[in-house]
Amino acid sequence: MLLIELRGGPTPVTAAKLSGMYEDGGKFSESSPDAARFKKVLNFLAQSFPEQTPELRKASVISLYTVASESLAKYAIQKRARGFGKWFVDFERRRREEEAKPEDEMDPEMQKYQTALLQGNASLGSQQIRRGVLIGDLLESMTDLVPLDGRRMFTDEQRTAIFRKSGEKCANPDNNPDCVSECKWGDFHADHIIPYSAGGKTVVENGASPMPKLQPEEVRQATR
Repeated sequence: MLLIELRGGPTPVTAAKLSGMYEDGGKFSESSPDAARFKKVLNFLAQSFPEQTPELRKASVISLYTVASESLAKYAIQKRARGFGKWFVDFERRRREEEAKPEDEMDPEMQKYQTALLQGNASLGSQQIRRGVLIGDLLESMTDLVPLDGRRMFTDEQRTAIFRKSGEKCANPDNNPDCVSECKWGDFHADHIIPYSAGGKTVVENGASPMPKLQPEEVRQATR
């Protein structure tokens, strides 16, 4: 986990790389920003899972740490540790259910995650796949997560979650002549349902493919 934090994201966790980190340990300071972030993530995970949890296996925990670290850096999730823990336990439940299905009936994202999980932690590619699936699932489950920096634009992960949430279709094709019922990822862009200028939050649940503008009275009601 510390190696992942020092590298700033998914990284191959091999014996050689871990040995190199230990041998270079004289340069590591417990008062450094890296150490502070590491402790912050571990404390968050401790709050997320206050009791022994069977879902916390070696392979999955590595990816879970990556997701927790990234989420703490990007979203206002610090005070929602228990919700984060419940999300992951539910994710593992759904993964086990999908794993029991015939291969051609499995959810594609779960199948991709399962394959990457079996590849272990020595592969950068498998870690990146697991991180992507978990981040996407987290944002689809906790749709009201607010970006810490208050940016107007949705992140790539949020746009993906909105695209999937909408069923890859325009949110309101009948009333908006500028959009089509079927959206392709290359043509898709996410808008705020309640406009950003009217106080709408940049969260997945307030995102959709293009929609008609709210009328003045609707804006007033949405911001009360």
